[in-house]
Amino acid sequence: MDINTLDLPQNYIDFYLNKGYTTLYPPQAECMEKGLLKGKNVFCAIPTASGKTFLAELAMLKAISKGKKAMYIVPLRALAKEKYTSFKDFVPLGINPGIASGDYNTDNRWLEKCNIIVCTAEKADSLLRSEASWIDDVTCVVIDEVHLLACKTRGPTLEMVTTKLREKNSQIQFVSLSATVGNAEEVARWLQSELITTDWRPADLREGIFFQNKIQFSKYSIDINPITNDPSINIAIDTVNIGGQCLVFETSRNSCSDFAKKLSKHISPLITEKNREELNKLSIELDREEQSNPILSECIRNGVAFHHAGLNEKQRDIVESGFKNGLIKIITCTPTLAAGLNLPARRVIIRNYKRFNPGQGRCPIPVLDYKQMAGRAGRPHLDPYGESVLIAESEKDIEKLKATFINAQAELVISNLAQENHFETHLLATINNKFANTLEDINHFLRKTLFGFQNPDADFENLTTKCIKVLHRRKMIEICDRIESTPFGKMVSVVYIYPETASIITSKIEKSLFITPFNLMSIICSTPNMKNTSFTADERKNIENIIIERSNEIPWINATKINQITPQEIGSIKTALMLMEWINGTPIETIMRNYKIGEGDLKNTISTAKWLVYASRKIMEMQENIWTSTVSDIEKMLEKGANNEMLALMTTTSIDRLSSKKLYDNKIDSLDILKTMPLKDVIEILGLNKSIEIFNSLGIDYDLFKVIDEIEAQKKQQTETKKDMLITEIEQEKVVETPNTELLAMEENKPKITVRSIIAKILRNLFLR
Repeated sequence: MDINTLDLPQNYIDFYLNKGYTTLYPPQAECMEKGLLKGKNVFCAIPTASGKTFLAELAMLKAISKGKKAMYIVPLRALAKEKYTSFKDFVPLGINPGIASGDYNTDNRWLEKCNIIVCTAEKADSLLRSEASWIDDVTCVVIDEVHLLACKTRGPTLEMVTTKLREKNSQIQFVSLSATVGNAEEVARWLQSELITTDWRPADLREGIFFQNKIQFSKYSIDINPITNDPSINIAIDTVNIGGQCLVFETSRNSCSDFAKKLSKHISPLITEKNREELNKLSIELDREEQSNPILSECIRNGVAFHHAGLNEKQRDIVESGFKNGLIKIITCTPTLAAGLNLPARRVIIRNYKRFNPGQGRCPIPVLDYKQMAGRAGRPHLDPYGESVLIAESEKDIEKLKATFINAQAELVISNLAQENHFETHLLATINNKFANTLEDINHFLRKTLFGFQNPDADFENLTTKCIKVLHRRKMIEICDRIESTPFGKMVSVVYIYPETASIITSKIEKSLFITPFNLMSIICSTPNMKNTSFTADERKNIENIIIERSNEIPWINATKINQITPQEIGSIKTALMLMEWINGTPIETIMRNYKIGEGDLKNTISTAKWLVYASRKIMEMQENIWTSTVSDIEKMLEKGANNEMLALMTTTSIDRLSSKKLYDNKIDSLDILKTMPLKDVIEILGLNKSIEIFNSLGIDYDLFKVIDEIEAQKKQQTETKKDMLITEIEQEKVVETPNTELLAMEENKPKITVRSIIAKILRNLFLR
């Protein structure tokens, strides 16, 4: 189908023609035939790189051409950013994209001015709960990676957002995108959508298995030179030698960085000098970051990188852009990268097809995960085909891998809405936003969910009644003729925390004799909304000692029965201690090292803590709790990563977190004290540039030349002092000379003091100086 025949304004068609689009792929043409541009719901369950995003764009542009808005829902913040960046290409068409994937407490009224709103399912749910008025203008909703309805953590939220949007406006067009799923027909029926499914890809996917130095595909095999004892390294080297790029999927973050480091030594000799210059620039850009990553930086210089959620946003951006530009040849990554990020490669290696599941040990990865990873092989318009490779451990594994992954159907998409915490929070929101306010209406609403669609004979009344009793006991709803949320329940729903989390926070604040930063961090870290860090046996002993020492701040833990403290409680206290390090100004690199945590994970924990403290304050304000102002003060500390004394210094923008920490450590805890300090003394603490910046911002007069003279005089004095000490030391050292051979024999194992050693010592001291 020719793109000129599409029912879109000509300037939109010209936009794509200028980008080189002329005809539609077969799945795209089928989508048009089934009514994509006529407002029909469509479910595209087609392979990666088959043009799903293009279809979504066309549907959104059609809605915008009619003066309406479009919403693009993604599973990950990283994917939201990638899509938002891509949609900014529409700005010359008069289209204003916006992204809403951050904190749930942000004012989102500015989104009224946007035509396309990119958001995560959680943010979309938050927008629905806060009753954003502009949602009424949304007539096209794209759900990317819709198979994640089956995800235990994110699935229930995506399911409820879809159900509520459909309930709110029956005229909304849903465009659902996914890789192949096992029950695509069933999901399409629930979505009331036309199903488009095919195996067609612009770059053919060839799935193979490596064994005994050979990759075996269905119709041919490739010999791999056994340069090393590691098959994955040998396959990666072969990929670079044939001019391709490679993704290597690992099961853990540590494995990613370890294998990248190991692999980089073998890829480095294959990098051209021109590419190496550009890679060095990327490495330097990475090193400029406040929190550098020496291992990643070294790998990048050698044409290799690793990618996982433990990296910060800037680090991931550098890795992704380096790979897209062809500079980075190999990325080792966790399966997160397969979840939608647009980083295709010539070859994909699934290095380990088993992963550890708690209580089950090492289990095969889901077929859907394999399909997602394998689907990254083959760059459209660059590669005629892509290759995915599984590593067989023995000959008998070959047929097993074919049956388990290559020839297997993806798992079914099954609802997880009935999980207790998810069901409770979404039922409260449903009641609060008046989607249903009687038991009959609630049950009728739930039957419209995927859970209700898949379980038509479920006892909804019993399930709902149990949950309503819990919410009533938590004082979040009241039951009369109708079921209504209380002010407490409304606040819990709006600040977007689990009802159980709200109950824990209010209960533990009531038990506390006073509120301190450590006390509040311990409270929020004990809730199900916080993901806590793991700990070792030695760490447990240290944490137990802290619990005993600070038992008055955490009265809900029985410090007299230390052996009965649960792992969950230990983990929550460790996370609270880590957050206290942040509040007290400890550098991020130090926290990462001390707590063995990646920067991305640390920042996520801090972000979650900010959200939970904000929620705590809002609830306490509503309840007129006497500790509200204290919690507000702690919220400011958490926001800036600084204690009260450091915050007093940070009232001027020139003093950042690290500068305030250095000043505080030198007993300068107020601007009044700082203003009395000689510039020379401040320079010793913060350095010349930062000190002058602060003095200028505070309007403090100083004579720069005089200060420089004083510093030079001080350095000169220090040099003279060191010289005097060195001369004294040399004079005290005697060169032992004796003709007594017996004495020499006794002393032969002692170091000789010679003129040479004295000169070496002088030179060493001069260099150290």
